[in-house]
Amino acid sequence: TGAITRVDRLVSVRPLQAGRYAADLGDVVVGRVTEVGAKRWRLDLGGRAEAALLLAAAGSLPGGGGARKKTAADEAAMRSLFAEGDLLAAEVQALHADGSVLVHTRSRKYGRLAGGAVACVRPPAIRRGARQFNACPGIGVDLILGVNGWVWVGPAGSVAGLAGGGGGGGAGGAGAAPFGAILGDDEEDGGADGA
Repeated sequence: TGAITRVDRLVSVRPLQAGRYAADLGDVVVGRVTEVGAKRWRLDLGGRAEAALLLAAAGSLPGGGGARKKTAADEAAMRSLFAEGDLLAAEVQALHADGSVLVHTRSRKYGRLAGGAVACVRPPAIRRGARQFNACPGIGVDLILGVNGWVWVGPAGSVAGLAGGGGGGGAGGAGAAPFGAILGDDEEDGGADGA
């Protein structure tokens, strides 16, 4: 039993009782920062190995976002952007032969998450797809479904672009969220702590 995938005439079944998360390019994931190091953050995604977010792949830097060159001042201020224990929404950017994973937060819909909670489910329970960002106005919550099995649940309207919209593909950053769910390129850290 499991999720069936068909590619032409090849049929494969992903078992429901899978072990740890196996990353794939383009996966939307929710992870927790475990370490701030030299030009990179280490993230726990609940997978076989920790992921890395390089300073060059972080798009929510003040004063121009991901388009500008990263400086020594940016490296010195890394902990003010993402600190140990912070929750992040990110996308898998690269996979290496040794099993290491690189993620990025260059889009405005990715970044630090605050004002919500994380629920963990088995990774096969969440399908890879275009609807990883969802608004549920009927029950008053916004959801980010991480393919790694981590589901972030926040108050309705906390992810800008989702509330009252058609859902899917939301954007973080600019919203009038009560908790500042996702910090974007031109927002400052308001001191909201991670869930």
